[in-house]
Amino acid sequence: MDRVKIDNDLSVLNFPPEAHDMQNLAEAGFKTVVNLRQAGEQGEKLSPQTEAEEVREAGLEYLHYPVSPPDLTAAKAKGLAVRLEQLPGPVAIHCASGRRASLMGLASWAHQNNCDASAATDRGRESGLDISEAELSPMLVESEAQA
Repeated sequence: MDRVKIDNDLSVLNFPPEAHDMQNLAEAGFKTVVNLRQAGEQGEKLSPQTEAEEVREAGLEYLHYPVSPPDLTAAKAKGLAVRLEQLPGPVAIHCASGRRASLMGLASWAHQNNCDASAATDRGRESGLDISEAELSPMLVESEAQA
């Protein structure tokens, strides 16, 4: 299974999981699956509703937190960080390819750990993620319009 561990509580899946992957995630020790894909997104293998059923059947918690590329904001990342703190870990987070999940995962990690974009980028590199500080910065600094 292709996944990248950000820390002991959060890993990014570089693929949208299918029904058979849920039991593998449970056996690997994950407690929660977070789906960032929007319903009906191109290439969807499982609808969010079907994915929720498969995840729960495997004994895991499920969160559907849809994020489109324009929604990669500090407010969305902070919102996800708050939700992640309420869910049992470790958590596997996914989108279609792992890109949004990597950005949201690292930004949420930074919010939870009071880190800046540089520290989050370093964490990403240590984990094997190719994310730049320029990509993460807007997700960590709330604009005056959002404040």
